[in-house]
Amino acid sequence: MPRTFTLSSLFGVDRPVLGGMLLPPLLGAPRSTMSVFEIADRAVEEARAFEAAGVRGLTLENVGDNPFPRDTAADETIAAFSIVAAAVKRAVDLPIGINVMRNSWSAAMAIAAAVEAQYVRINVLGDALVADQGIIQGCASELLRYRKYLGAENVRIFADVDCKHGGPLTIRPLEVIARDTAYRQMADVLLVTGPDSDTPPQVSDIETVKAAVPDVPVVIASGMSDQSLDLVKACDGTTIGTFARGWDINGPIDHEIVSTFVASVRDL
Repeated sequence: MPRTFTLSSLFGVDRPVLGGMLLPPLLGAPRSTMSVFEIADRAVEEARAFEAAGVRGLTLENVGDNPFPRDTAADETIAAFSIVAAAVKRAVDLPIGINVMRNSWSAAMAIAAAVEAQYVRINVLGDALVADQGIIQGCASELLRYRKYLGAENVRIFADVDCKHGGPLTIRPLEVIARDTAYRQMADVLLVTGPDSDTPPQVSDIETVKAAVPDVPVVIASGMSDQSLDLVKACDGTTIGTFARGWDINGPIDHEIVSTFVASVRDL
């Protein structure tokens, strides 16, 4: 059955650039040094900088909390993340997404429902991933039922097809994984990544996923920069994360880098 969801219906353009909001360590994380309110203030500043530079959405990720739990975030993480997400949601006029790492699907959906976010990113929706957290199991059944329970069916699911910083437990054809993720596990958007956060995906992987699910949006979700713009031609959207900070994960948003990248994507 053909799918009807489009990125333009959520972000207002056919090929949006999404800003990766890379949060510093939250309450309870081993490297935590900032209060929740300090983090919220910093996140609001970054969100406004991204908005001014022309991105069309923001994905909040607690990347500073590593080492990550497999699939159940700590209570203090969820509490702190919720405060930060609520502050960002009120500060900008952009759709926002929630990704609680590594694969804390219930926390992501709960926070999204609470702050009225528009989507969640789920790193392992189906299959099983071998990563530095161990074996991470897919969560599609539990996630979709939990979304229904919360009455949050308007929260879209952005799912990685073959997530970075890990590898599949068993080798299956990428096109089969893509179809299963979209049609059997009901992802609204498929995310394609390289092997780690600073490496873009291979164009062949993007083309394989796009061909397998032509009616489902495909978005690049790692390593994008001005050196890899041609990859965007093969898909429906992209994220700019570390590059927006000059490749310094703790650095400020560079307005010129982001606005130039957004304009280049628009020109495509």
